[in-house]
Amino acid sequence: MINAAILRPENFDPLTELWASVILRAVLDAHSTSEQRDERQARRQARIWLEGRTEDFRMVCALAGLDPDFIRDGWASGRITPERLTLKGRRMEYAA
Repeated sequence: MINAAILRPENFDPLTELWASVILRAVLDAHSTSEQRDERQARRQARIWLEGRTEDFRMVCALAGLDPDFIRDGWASGRITPERLTLKGRRMEYAA
């Protein structure tokens, strides 16, 4: 596994970890296979958010110390999945 920003600096504060968790939650929701109404809606909203170019997506990525284009492109190509993107201790990790 490699650190996701390459993705992010080695030392970060709890708020950075919180925002990284928001991105991880979106990835988890987007991959949900549940047919419960609330979870279907969460899945749809997460996919729209991950695929979009909204200011809030860019802001969350910036607050997490992540490149929004890397996250969006990784999501679109299938490289970023729940199995590959996890929080390990104090770091978000991405398995290539």
